[in-house]
Amino acid sequence: VWQRKRHGTAELIVAVSNRGVAGVPGVLWLQLQTPDGQLKLRGTLDPGHPHGGGIRLASFLLPKDFAGMVHLSAELEIRPRVLKPVAWACEQPLNPDGSIAVEVKTKDDPSWRKGV
Repeated sequence: VWQRKRHGTAELIVAVSNRGVAGVPGVLWLQLQTPDGQLKLRGTLDPGHPHGGGIRLASFLLPKDFAGMVHLSAELEIRPRVLKPVAWACEQPLNPDGSIAVEVKTKDDPSWRKGV
């Protein structure tokens, strides 16, 4: 997950990797939500993506001047309206609900590299 400045606001890019040999068996839903539930963004990857051994990128445009903590989670839609949670295989610790915590920087944060 990384953040960049885009269209006058922040954008989070999520790279989803499939280390298996087959494509995802259904539609992968990604959700970005603040801990208090005030902001909730959802979207899907194309059915079957990422393919086995592949990587697929997803993008979330955040509201203007948004900064703070968000939680990223994923669900797999195996049949219409039948969603199963996806367990992340990542280095950072997970939240109790299985989501990944991501800190969104302010646009004037001094740790931005080259201002992009």
